[in-house]
Amino acid sequence: MHRAFQLDEIVGLIAIQVGMTKCADIMKLARACRTLAKPCLDILWSNYQHEFLPLIMCLPRDCFVLDDDGFESLFYFKRAPEPHEWIRVDRYARVMRDLEIKRSWPSDLAFSAWSTLCDLRPDHVLLPNLRSLNWNTDDISIRHISLLNSPNLTKVTIRLTGVEDPQHIAELPFHHVEELHIVAPDPAYFPPLAQEFNDAVSELAMRTTPRLQTIRVPTVLSSKAFHHVADLPNIERIDAQFCLDLDRPYLYEPLYIPSLKTFKARFQGPDAWKFALPRIHTPNLNGITLKFKENPNESECRELLDTMVNDGLDKKIDRLSIPRIDAVTGVVLQVLEPLFQFKNLTHVRLGFRCDDPKGCMYMMTDPDAAAVGKALPHIQKLFLGPACKIPNRGVTFKGLASLSEHCRDLEKLQTHFDLTYDNVDELNRRLTEAVAPGTSECKLEEICVGRQGYSSSPDAPLVLVLTLDRMFPQLKRINHSYSEQSWRKVQGILENVRAFQSNHSQIRNIMHAITSPVSSEELSNNQLPVRIRRDPISMALVCYTGGMDLPGMRIEERQPFWKEVAKAHSLIKKFKPVIV
Repeated sequence: MHRAFQLDEIVGLIAIQVGMTKCADIMKLARACRTLAKPCLDILWSNYQHEFLPLIMCLPRDCFVLDDDGFESLFYFKRAPEPHEWIRVDRYARVMRDLEIKRSWPSDLAFSAWSTLCDLRPDHVLLPNLRSLNWNTDDISIRHISLLNSPNLTKVTIRLTGVEDPQHIAELPFHHVEELHIVAPDPAYFPPLAQEFNDAVSELAMRTTPRLQTIRVPTVLSSKAFHHVADLPNIERIDAQFCLDLDRPYLYEPLYIPSLKTFKARFQGPDAWKFALPRIHTPNLNGITLKFKENPNESECRELLDTMVNDGLDKKIDRLSIPRIDAVTGVVLQVLEPLFQFKNLTHVRLGFRCDDPKGCMYMMTDPDAAAVGKALPHIQKLFLGPACKIPNRGVTFKGLASLSEHCRDLEKLQTHFDLTYDNVDELNRRLTEAVAPGTSECKLEEICVGRQGYSSSPDAPLVLVLTLDRMFPQLKRINHSYSEQSWRKVQGILENVRAFQSNHSQIRNIMHAITSPVSSEELSNNQLPVRIRRDPISMALVCYTGGMDLPGMRIEERQPFWKEVAKAHSLIKKFKPVIV
């Protein structure tokens, strides 16, 4: 072995570099030799091992049993481990950073096993360097969780099911963490305990320390708890519910929260938010998410945005979300006009609801899309309404071209679309007038279409991909409803186009290796992958990438495959995608 491997620093750097790739690689390296085993195992347990059961199974095999009942295997202790038998467990426990405790098939610790651990090591912190804990089980035992309460713990996520004892939540020992996240079903699902859960979470929030930066809870914080959290010097994100009673003000005095950057809240209605806004002073706020028990309509939403403008938030925030808005008139511009004053917005989500079975009340038009593009040129993520369930309504290719022209930083888009067309030549002509081939600089990577349909023509999937590629050359994913199978073909063609763009030099080498004139038999030889030889669109893309002219090729009438290739090739030449 080279002498360099005798230096712990070099061996450690090798393990870190290999560990950055994937788990299988670091496992293979750990088995290579004894010198590499220790640093590689430390990386493995630190970066890839996030479960508790494999750690406890480092005890001798005669200490425990996995009781298999056909559905899951539960871990039980057969005998108490001797002190020296904990050495291996403690060694790996010291390097574990992240832990997820969950009731999952096929194996887990039985409740009695947790109790045994508490009895065997009552004052011992099992994972002294733990940074992140995700607790997701059917029951919370404060006694069990205390085993994992590392002094270095910074992030805790507790997932409730509604059957836990509220008092256990109030006594959680994680008041010293930087991020506290409690996830639970809506309190409406367990109304008898809703107030008890509110009180328990509020009591936990009251015990948080100045280290706290983020608190996300699903319950209503009490007035004292909210004021306590707001007064913490490092608080950057508050995510909670607020039940404002205008007769008995919840915010009994104005609040100044200089460190707050993200505010996500659920109020009873728009009036409660308008009441609270002037009383919360946040000079560094840059993100707001508002939810309401009683959803606002378009005019109420406009009033909300006007209130924010009057309070000066239009000059500060770059992220705004109002997930649920009831569409009554369907006039989108009525809501969007005050939004155009928020010049710094990069993330917008306005959730116009689309639940009317007789027809969609909400419809965004091409002028609306053009207005959004001109007013919000720095937008990165734009969600205007859900992905539509009603086909052929909304923004057409013209509106998408406007967004492509003005919103160069746009990465993700969701709204209502009308992606149908009557004539390919007319569509290509209008598209060329709006966006010349190879000129778009828009960074859009994902578009959400939901259940939207498109033209019924057999060529429609290819035409749709070529059109979207012209406007959004970095598009990678079309997010569609699983019930709309036709979009899978569109996504498949899009993936082929992107593959040819990244490997065009290899394709050109293959094509240049084939002498001209080219016959269909020569194009079907084994130099091309099977996937390409069997897919007409892929074969047409190969020919287009290689600069070959299919009409001059000998295409036998008895081979319908090559007729499909010629048809696809003709469409591709019309739209001139930038592949080479």
